[in-house]
Amino acid sequence: MLSIEAGKHVAFNCGAAQRVLLAHLPDARWEEVVARHARRLTQYSVVSRDELERDRREIRERGCAVGWEDDALHACGLGAPVRDAGGAVIAAVSILGIVQRFPAERLPTLIRRVMQLGDDLSLRLGYAPREGDSQGPSCG
Repeated sequence: MLSIEAGKHVAFNCGAAQRVLLAHLPDARWEEVVARHARRLTQYSVVSRDELERDRREIRERGCAVGWEDDALHACGLGAPVRDAGGAVIAAVSILGIVQRFPAERLPTLIRRVMQLGDDLSLRLGYAPREGDSQGPSCG
């Protein structure tokens, strides 16, 4: 059984949605959060500055985050950004489940769905993607 407490304060460096938000912070705020608030929740949590910097770059390039047991053991999460009319990331959407529900053959479909939901919400908020902004299921 996987249980996530509603309203729980979480570390920005653990969990797919949190890592999407962290990846899109302005540089100065990113530095502050990484320096002061990165926590290890499991042995798979990304906590060093170098790892977090690499993670930030990869999330921005791929358009989503995949979390394998970084927030809770036996849990996998997929997260995608939600953008406002100006293109700024203002929120993230994610799905979370036990790792057995995220097998390799199902992962591209799940990623595509989460990214599509992020895109759909962004469009509803007035975001108009430019050419080259499309997000494919490359996250993983």
